[in-house]
Amino acid sequence: TEAPDAGAPPVVNVIGSKLAFEDCVFEKGRGTGVLLVSASVSFTQCEARRNGAHGFLVKTSNAKLKDCLLEGNGNDGLRAYGAGCIVEIEKTVSRRNGDTGLVAENGARISARKTDSVENSENGVAVLGADSEAFWQEGVIQGNGVSFRGEVAGDSERGGQGVVVEKDGAFFSATETIFTRNWKAGVVMKYPKSNSSLSRCRVEKNQGVGVIIYGAVTTVLRIEDCHITGNDAEGLVVSGAGFRPVIARAVMSGNSPDGLAVFELAEPQIEGCKFEGAGQNPINRTEAPACWYWLRKLI
Repeated sequence: TEAPDAGAPPVVNVIGSKLAFEDCVFEKGRGTGVLLVSASVSFTQCEARRNGAHGFLVKTSNAKLKDCLLEGNGNDGLRAYGAGCIVEIEKTVSRRNGDTGLVAENGARISARKTDSVENSENGVAVLGADSEAFWQEGVIQGNGVSFRGEVAGDSERGGQGVVVEKDGAFFSATETIFTRNWKAGVVMKYPKSNSSLSRCRVEKNQGVGVIIYGAVTTVLRIEDCHITGNDAEGLVVSGAGFRPVIARAVMSGNSPDGLAVFELAEPQIEGCKFEGAGQNPINRTEAPACWYWLRKLI
């Protein structure tokens, strides 16, 4: 594959149309594999691989992918862009792409079930810009942030997160999803839209922090029934003046140096959690007593 060229013609270009692809391969394009613009298209058992730019670029369209593979593309496996853009993904794998596995940007929405994003050079999943949304259920986000170009692994300078939620007002929710062995953090949410959440997830063995969340007084966020274990840095970092996320029934064990670290006057509400086996401190609470929070039913 040549160097990524987002301006080159796509292998398949669908504009303002409705159709279905089944058991098709879109590969070795100099630009994007599949470009959708104001279209409604379904893909079943299809592959977008080794294209110079994105595997799929979905602009203000509706797309459904089931049992698909997005592999080895020069940029993202799939990038959804624009308000009104809805992408539903099921039992699909995005791996070893040159940038990020799956991206929702500028108001787009991705809904994924039993979908994995693994070993991409930058991030596993990125949610960028106000009103962009990503919903994950029963997936694996693993090993992102390492370049495999030419079969030689190397550190990614721009990414390394399993999931990154950037810019004010982007939304991310995950249920029963595993975030593991990413080069940096498992999940990073920077001032996300309220009601973003992690539920019944496992965040484990990442080479940096397990979960990092930044918020404001008005930000509502929940992390519940999650296992945050064995990460090489803190298990959970909470930051932001007046930010009061609810952390309920979480298990944080084997993280180093801290199971939980609280910064910049954040006020997390901790309910029924278990802290054990941290490298140094189960809880690191900075700027006390100004930074205060509640520990309810702490086990």
